[in-house]
Amino acid sequence: MHLQEPGSDAIGQADSEASEQSQAIDFRRRLLEAERRNYWQQFEEGILGRSATNHLLEAVEHALDGEPQIHPRADLQRLWRMPGIIKFLRRLPFFNRLLMSLAFARLVLGYDTARGFIKAQDEVERYIDDLAPTREEAEAVRREVLLNKREAYEDVEQIRLTFPEIICALETTAASRILLNHERKVIQDLLNSAVLEKSEAERMLADVESRMAQLQKLPVQMPRPDPGQLISRSKLFQGLARSTMDALQEEASQELYGAGDTIIQQGDASTALGIVVRGAVEVLSERNGGERVVNVLGPPAVIALQALQTGISSVTCRAITPAAIIWLEYSRLKTIMARDAMLAERLEQLLKGYVKPGGTAGC
Repeated sequence: MHLQEPGSDAIGQADSEASEQSQAIDFRRRLLEAERRNYWQQFEEGILGRSATNHLLEAVEHALDGEPQIHPRADLQRLWRMPGIIKFLRRLPFFNRLLMSLAFARLVLGYDTARGFIKAQDEVERYIDDLAPTREEAEAVRREVLLNKREAYEDVEQIRLTFPEIICALETTAASRILLNHERKVIQDLLNSAVLEKSEAERMLADVESRMAQLQKLPVQMPRPDPGQLISRSKLFQGLARSTMDALQEEASQELYGAGDTIIQQGDASTALGIVVRGAVEVLSERNGGERVVNVLGPPAVIALQALQTGISSVTCRAITPAAIIWLEYSRLKTIMARDAMLAERLEQLLKGYVKPGGTAGC
């Protein structure tokens, strides 16, 4: 008669569970290694820039640290949103130019990394069925990969819709990188097939490498939206005297907000009129400790209008997507209104609610 030690079934079950857990961990590590290889491939092909590649590789290292994690990727999600330093600098008018440079640079980096991340997730998805230890594990990881892609796509589309300049600039830079990589490959092929002499091929390759290095060093260049031009698109200011438009453009300042940022808080002092020129903003009324959405605004809506009279904001305005707001200080705006009766009349009509939906009325 075979005697079994007490608790041996439990030990065997524990060993089996430990083995399955080990296989699941190894499975995730191999997928993250595939993700890392894909980033290097994108960089070599010119799809990703150096800075974006470094951030993505660092994110993989974080995901591999300890128990490997496919989702969530909090460090990348933070990169795709407006950083805290921009929120701090926003309060300092002296740094407005620096603020805009930092904001656009961060948005550029966020878009580049999100786009590279999506491409890498597509690559990872291809390996799931072949590498998964069980069908259940394959489905669990596939859900995590799809969540990664969904979150990245949401942030990419917010940037694409709100700041089209970034998309244009990045696509131009990426196209230049890809063309240089293709040129390098053609020269190498011609050298290998003895069509080019070695000295000539080396000279041509050195020229390509020089241009590639220069492209990597240069920051992405893009046209910065001119506050004056953005103001002129608003119905509120169309048809005004040239002197009035010049005065408004001189006083205008632009600020960027990340999705979820509070632009104006109900009950706070307000010193400037805002014009939404990019993105979407929700208007909320706070009562009895709760919030109620009363309106959703897009370009070229006016915000903080009622505070022009009271100096206190009657509602809260919050960015739904990354948003750009043009601000005009009330003190300067009142001086300009005193010189232009048409501008004063239009603002008075807005305050009385005469502007129909779809116009410039806001909150």
